[in-house]
Amino acid sequence: MRLIMDKLRERPMPFAEIEQLVCKSQTNRIGNRSVQNYLAELVALGLVDYNSGTRLYGWTENRVEFRSKHDYDIALKHSKNLVLTSSERQGLDHTNPCLALDLLVFEPDRDIDYQCLVQHLQTGYFQGIYKLMERYHQLMDETGLSEIPGFPKLFSTGTSWDENSHMAGVVENISNRDFEEILANEIPTRGDMLLIDVNSAVIGSSSPNIKQVHKVKYKEIVDLRDLLVGRIYSVVNDVIQGAPLQGFCDHCPHRKITIKGK
Repeated sequence: MRLIMDKLRERPMPFAEIEQLVCKSQTNRIGNRSVQNYLAELVALGLVDYNSGTRLYGWTENRVEFRSKHDYDIALKHSKNLVLTSSERQGLDHTNPCLALDLLVFEPDRDIDYQCLVQHLQTGYFQGIYKLMERYHQLMDETGLSEIPGFPKLFSTGTSWDENSHMAGVVENISNRDFEEILANEIPTRGDMLLIDVNSAVIGSSSPNIKQVHKVKYKEIVDLRDLLVGRIYSVVNDVIQGAPLQGFCDHCPHRKITIKGK
């Protein structure tokens, strides 16, 4: 049971994944019924809940609704410290959205605030954001585009931060025609393959390191990136409008306060 508890503290999980995890960790085979009994006991204790919509089990240790304005104010202040600009640091509200996404995906440990924000995304927005961040990272690695130095790694398709509306102006799923026009101005091609020099931004580099990426695959990555930017900055906008971050992190002022997902 300790293994299940530890893993569910990290992120929500479906039954099949929990069962596989438990069975692999035991020298004697643990049956399906035993895992169900473990989970049922945790649910009965109020430590775990089951979301029938997403079919995920999630950790709910000491999860409570806000019982006072004081609790709410503490959670909101913590959320603003993680995502908004202050006199001490530049927040996501004054950062290029594509840059912000790449830093969260590729350098989540760059500082304590990024670590905490990623933990909130993992525990509070697992299906809608965190899993897509993992997919984005995977696609960038598979194509070699993660080797591009610096951030952001890909060209922009209209993503920007609108300080008046506090929303990222994202062009999601741009048309193939518009995408072709953008590519023609940004990246050399050979047939349906894009020829991307990942060393082009390296000072003093004279030998190109060309990655060939199919246009369809590249568009899939760009569309996913822009979708993620829109969703992350929707969260930023929620914080600006007074909604604390969902989920929790290692440095939440009070771990007893965990914001329930919508």
